[in-house]
Amino acid sequence: MHAQEHNTGIQWTRELSWEQVKQKAKQENKYIFLDCQATWCTPCKMMDKQVFPIDSVGDFFSRNFIAVSVQMDVTNHDASHVQAWYKDAQAIAKEYRVDGFPSFLFFNPSGELVEKEAGFMPAGRFLTLCRTALEPGKIYKDPLVRYYKLMERYNTGHKDYDSMYYMFEKASQLGDVANAVLLSIDLDRHLEGMPLEKLLTRERIEYIERVTTSVDSKWFWLFYKYSKKINEVMKADNYAQGVIDGIILNTVAYPYLKMPTPALMIASGRVKVNLAEADWKGLEEKIRRQLNSYYAKRNTMLARIFWYKWNWNLVAFASTYYDYLDKYGAGGHPWVTPRIINDFSYNDVFLPINDSKILKQAVRRMKQVVDQDPKNFRAMDTYASLLYKAGFREKAIPWEEKALQTALTVEHESQEIPFFRSALEKMKRGEKLNWFD
Repeated sequence: MHAQEHNTGIQWTRELSWEQVKQKAKQENKYIFLDCQATWCTPCKMMDKQVFPIDSVGDFFSRNFIAVSVQMDVTNHDASHVQAWYKDAQAIAKEYRVDGFPSFLFFNPSGELVEKEAGFMPAGRFLTLCRTALEPGKIYKDPLVRYYKLMERYNTGHKDYDSMYYMFEKASQLGDVANAVLLSIDLDRHLEGMPLEKLLTRERIEYIERVTTSVDSKWFWLFYKYSKKINEVMKADNYAQGVIDGIILNTVAYPYLKMPTPALMIASGRVKVNLAEADWKGLEEKIRRQLNSYYAKRNTMLARIFWYKWNWNLVAFASTYYDYLDKYGAGGHPWVTPRIINDFSYNDVFLPINDSKILKQAVRRMKQVVDQDPKNFRAMDTYASLLYKAGFREKAIPWEEKALQTALTVEHESQEIPFFRSALEKMKRGEKLNWFD
């Protein structure tokens, strides 16, 4: 429980047991709030210092809740009132599946769980959560109840293979490594020797993709040999090729180039211009020896895209990126979705680049994006901005007007609207749109 009582903010109930708290809530017709925390938990301490002491939070709680802070771990220095809650804390953790800290449990006066949330949140969001818990008739519905019930049956020896793909996915998402491994072993045994027509279902393909991490993985051949059939089942061009590309990039190309994955590139925040080239012939030959010339050329081109991006060679990045889209199409990868194409075209082309050839490549590609989604006002703005910078002012203005009007209709509170208005006025006056020009 909290190390000390606050003079302001939430006033915590310490002297009652869990059963007594529930009785008190029923008698006073008040809701119950349990702050399930641990002594080692930094976000818990942040809530204790930054949110719980606030007067407005305390006033709201005094009117509506009996508040108890429950220490879920055990130390050698626990006060007597903490020790008195040891058994209750264990029971609460088990019954309400408290597996992250801080966890906030809300109960109605009848002792029924009505809301559950976890993690640090600022005061405004926390009070919104509390108000949600007070909604009349509300009862908490655990989104993972199906997973827990299925796992209980699985752990008693029942194997429902049709449900185990879902179970594996949830176990992986929850970091339940032990169960994910057991499920994977059973599923692999179940799938081995299965006829191809039964093996190639959406659910099974998605599972096999998750467990296929290298060229040497036993299921890699499935994506390599039956790409066309997998693409048909998944209803996506280049789906199988995208799986293969991801494996090649992560296990062959990035280690060969001694560079991080795209996710780590973004996380690093690195900004350093380097115009050097890598040994592209060597990389292409390495991939060709492992697979074939098609994947060697395709993945060397992908590796070049990320190499240039990582090294802030934006002209080479943009040129190679659009060449790749022209040659292989926009499918099979999370980095060639319409949203990413838009982000790259605005941030990495429109803002910093003046090369007319690349600007025209970007214009052509963004026209395809806006044609695919007539409500994508962000893409319209990017398209208009590129048209304007490429010298097509008369075409740019109507598209910027369309971006503004669509934003006002689709998402009238969008923060981009003032920028669209400003861009439109600058276009009409013939002014530059950004500081990179």
